[in-house]
Amino acid sequence: MLHGDIRLDFGDVAEALLAYREALETAQAALADRSDGAWWHDLSVSYDRIGDALWAQGDLVRALESYQASVDSALKLVAWDSSNPAWRRDLSTGYYKIGDALQAQGDLVGALSNYQASVDIERNLAASDSSEAIWQRGLSVGYNKIGEVRQAQGDLPGALEYYRTATEIVQKLTALDPSNAALQRHLSACYDNIGDVLQAQGDLAGALSCYQAGMAIAQKLAATDSYNATWRRDLSVGHDNIGSVLQAQGDLVGALMSYRAGMEIARKLAAADASNATWQRDLSVGYDNIGEVLQAQGDLAGALENYQAGMTIRQKLAAADSHNTEWQRDLSVSYDKIGEVLRQQGDLAGALEKYQAGIAIRQKLAADDPSNTQWLRDLSASYDEVATMLKAQGNLDAALEND
Repeated sequence: MLHGDIRLDFGDVAEALLAYREALETAQAALADRSDGAWWHDLSVSYDRIGDALWAQGDLVRALESYQASVDSALKLVAWDSSNPAWRRDLSTGYYKIGDALQAQGDLVGALSNYQASVDIERNLAASDSSEAIWQRGLSVGYNKIGEVRQAQGDLPGALEYYRTATEIVQKLTALDPSNAALQRHLSACYDNIGDVLQAQGDLAGALSCYQAGMAIAQKLAATDSYNATWRRDLSVGHDNIGSVLQAQGDLVGALMSYRAGMEIARKLAAADASNATWQRDLSVGYDNIGEVLQAQGDLAGALENYQAGMTIRQKLAAADSHNTEWQRDLSVSYDKIGEVLRQQGDLAGALEKYQAGIAIRQKLAADDPSNTQWLRDLSASYDEVATMLKAQGNLDAALEND
């Protein structure tokens, strides 16, 4: 199992998956001879790790199946001994990973239900011994997860409340153990979460302050181990976050500098493992970010080149897993951005074609989950864009239908 964890940390997903499956086979063989709690635990952990590796490869459906198998095993362990805190925490971890998979598929209600189940367990564990750092950290993870769903549902104040509660917990933990890299990374993520909400609320100064706090931690971690792919990715995300605020503040030169710094890291990671879907998506986001700044600077040809590069990646990801709503939305965004550049270049027919391709995706997403306010906003924006295009072409009747 440890070998698989190490390979996954270094981005070697295929080798990690092989190691995890070998561990699973060992546990299954042992359980065929005798029913033993330790082997059931190994079985649960093996399924959990396999799910992580499959997720990294972009196989969301099979990742969810593995997480559910992990939870099934964890439930048996807790049924045998409900007083065992380690087994209860494993069950909590399984719930929140199922929640992650459901959230990625666009099932916010299902995700929230699993996150709440996880928080209930973590809250009971934390209350039983407030000095146990791992339980406090688990509770903070749960609060962050619920915050993510609230944010996706458009409840920004509710999301911010959960994020800040989580951050308070992690700040206390890092103060007690400042050398703990996992806690430092968690604190960095907490700052990023708060920054996301503040930026969405229009508090750019507050968002930038949070992103810079998270970035400072990411830089320190990456400097301690330049081979740690996870920390390098965190650094790339940090550059992107800061770039987004600078762009919103009108500092296009500063934004482009930040985006390119993040892009340099993302490109190296994606080249190191073409099967890592997360890194491929990061690269597509990098292309989009740079494209937006170039477009704002009037470099339409450069913007189009970057948008098309991002779209190529997203088409592959969306085709690989039609259940991953995040990737489907990403593709619709690419169509929208390319359509806007083509419109600015005077290619109205080409722009309309791209806008309509984006609408087809957004209609399906909105129909699948009408509670997702982001998808509803996306669809509304697409209708407005198409209506504007049709008016420009003189097709007023069709424009009214989309307006």
